[in-house]
Amino acid sequence: MTNRFTLVLLCACGTSLALGGAASAKPPVVYEVAATLETAPIASGDDAADDPAVWVHPTVASLSLIICTDKGGGLSVYDLTGKLVQDLRDGRMNNVDLRYGMVLGGRVVDVVAASNRTDRSVTLYRVEAESRHLVPLGRIATGLPDVYGLCMYRSAARGTLSVFVNSKNGTVQQWELRAEGPERVAADLLRSFRTGDRQIEGMAADDDLGLLYVGEEGLGVWRYSAEPPAAASTEAEDGTPDPRVLVDQASNGRLTPDIEGIAIYRGRDGTGYLIVSSQGDSTFAVYDRRPPNAYLFSFRVGPGSGPGGEVDGVTTTDGLEVVSVPLGPAFPQGALVVQDDENPGHTQNLKLVPWPAVAGLPPTPLIVDTSVDPRRAPGAPPPAVSADPR
Repeated sequence: MTNRFTLVLLCACGTSLALGGAASAKPPVVYEVAATLETAPIASGDDAADDPAVWVHPTVASLSLIICTDKGGGLSVYDLTGKLVQDLRDGRMNNVDLRYGMVLGGRVVDVVAASNRTDRSVTLYRVEAESRHLVPLGRIATGLPDVYGLCMYRSAARGTLSVFVNSKNGTVQQWELRAEGPERVAADLLRSFRTGDRQIEGMAADDDLGLLYVGEEGLGVWRYSAEPPAAASTEAEDGTPDPRVLVDQASNGRLTPDIEGIAIYRGRDGTGYLIVSSQGDSTFAVYDRRPPNAYLFSFRVGPGSGPGGEVDGVTTTDGLEVVSVPLGPAFPQGALVVQDDENPGHTQNLKLVPWPAVAGLPPTPLIVDTSVDPRRAPGAPPPAVSADPR
């Protein structure tokens, strides 16, 4: 399918804060790409679907799963045709993320974490590959006045998994996970810091580069170290924790509040992209993955068609995820998964776009790199490629 593109001029206001690599403020060209698949509608009505995570099956890519939060009361798990395979009514889940390879009870498991607004906890699961279901692993009582955004992080320095969770009041906590029995995960609070008084939500952690991105909904995107100050090389000279850099802000014309979901496209050797949902104008801003995170272009997701029929376009996205590795015949070179606010005649759902369609939008194409195994520890070299025995 040929990609359509639309030129949209957006007003660019003057900047008031120093940016970490996106300082020139010019109205972006906004391209358009077509969605090719959608999931079944979420169980709850109104504004319920929010944030997706994608679990990649260890051996059969087409058996991978999409996990979506339902703010009305749980998690919805879909297969790659968009069919619902599990519906968990475990609380008002807001954001979800996952990481691979935690040792638990003598076996290696893949951990899913979700921010649970019902009891202000982080609710944990493992993915059971045989049944493709989520199995509970316990909860972290955060003590926050509310829980909102969440992401996971694997530290190359410590070799551990942790969860970042935030509150609407601007507080971010980092919890390091540890095994506590064969079917239970506990956590220790590594740090807690304030981003300010504005509302925050969307977050993404870059395991390879040791970075944390936080979306301040009314202002822009901040970059922090994902390591605690004692281990971080970017600690401020005066000893204050969590020095930060503003990657981009709404007054540049490239982001329109609210700034929502954030996702990282992983290529080899730290290459790839940072993708941010600009909810106010239903677009997505793309930045270089490496600091200073230079702005590249913006796009929106329009209507399209695929194996399941016609798919409507996407508006005012909350959460999103992007996967660079193969996801079966429909997405052999990865996919972008985005929440859609409007799903005519139904409750909200998720839309999927093949990554090469996004990569081919700008005049200078983005990379398409399927070589990064999501189960490989950050910093580890790729597996050796065997010679063809034939």
